[in-house]
Formats: sequence, C-alpha cells, structure tokens
Amino acid sequence: MPQNVPMKRQFTTIDGRTVMSNLPQHWGGNDWKITGVDNPLPVGNYVQTEAGVWIPQKGSDDGAADVQLTGKNVEKVLDRQITTTNRFRQVYKPIYAKGVVIIAQVFGATGTFTEGQGAGLRVTQVASTGTYHLASIFERYSTKKINEPNYSVAVVIYPGDLDYSTVYQRVDDVKHGKTALLSRLEVYLEVNGTFETDQGIDCEVLLYWIY
Repeated sequence: MPQNVPMKRQFTTIDGRTVMSNLPQHWGGNDWKITGVDNPLPVGNYVQTEAGVWIPQKGSDDGAADVQLTGKNVEKVLDRQITTTNRFRQVYKPIYAKGVVIIAQVFGATGTFTEGQGAGLRVTQVASTGTYHLASIFERYSTKKINEPNYSVAVVIYPGDLDYSTVYQRVDDVKHGKTALLSRLEVYLEVNGTFETDQGIDCEVLLYWIY
C-alpha cells in the first residue's frame, strides 16, 4: 500500500485540549476506508494446501461454504486383513476439518455367525480438557454388524446435512451424527462370530476428512 496516503483521523476535545486519534480503518485499494457497520473489515476463510499455500475457501451466493470430500485426504485407519478379533485406532482431527466419513468395507467372511454378529464400526468422539488432559466422552456411534462380502457400513460426523455419495456408491448401514467434530476419535472395528482355523472377516477401515 502507498506510504504517502494519510490515514483517517479524528480530533476530539478533552478538558479543553484537542486530542488526535486514528479511526478504525483498512486499506481499500487506493485509499483508507473507515471500518464500521456499513463497511465491515473484509475477512476470508482460508485453508492450507499440502504444499503449505494458503488459499481462500469458496462459497455459494447465499454465503454457505462449499463442502467437499476429497480423495487427497483419505486415511487408511485399519489396513485390510482377515481378522477374528476387535481392532482399534485413535485418530486426531486436522485443524481445518469440519467433519469425517469413516467406512468399514467387508470383502469376505468365513465362519459361523448368528443374528447381529459380523463386523461393525463403533466411533467415539473424545475431547481433552484441562492441563492434565482429562478425557470427556461426548458422542458414540455404532453401526450394525455385517458378514456378507462387498458390503460396507459408515459413520458420518458432520454438523448438518451432507451428500456423501461421492465417497461411496453403496453402504449397508450409515450412522450420521449431526454434531461438531471434536479433537479426537476412537475408531473400533468390532468383530464377533465363531471362527475355525484360517477363517475370519476380510475387511478394512477408511477415513475421509471433510473440509
């Protein structure tokens, strides 16, 4: 901005003395603009790319931010393997993530299963508070159990409606928690059934961050 453009000033008389002060203002392109109700401070919602570049977030004409599920932000929470026991992993929210889609995909299952047995997702939201990081459990979401091949279940945490069909074409069961995404997630792949040697459930768990 030019160095020779004076800022807007205000002169006030206090106890018979004239006092000068600068008004709240911001640069308007060719002159200083007084900041106020009719001319608010311009703000932008920025996100950081993987290369470290800050870019403004796009929005629609009604002011709503564009929500997207991007393949670049996919994490493999639990690798694909044949398992007969529960598996667990903690995941921490990236600073700009607004929501998450967690998907458990079953590719095949061998064993004996009764009603309600198979593989399912349980996701717990946890926030750490205070100096000693006391854990507070806020929300827990559990899907149904599946033991059929090429089926998947999902847990979605996003504070509003969301079209998550771009991530997956078909999901057997979806639990959508319409709440704010907290700092830490505990992801459980719950597996039960009766398994002999070389039997189990062939599955993996993927995670998609929503920005």
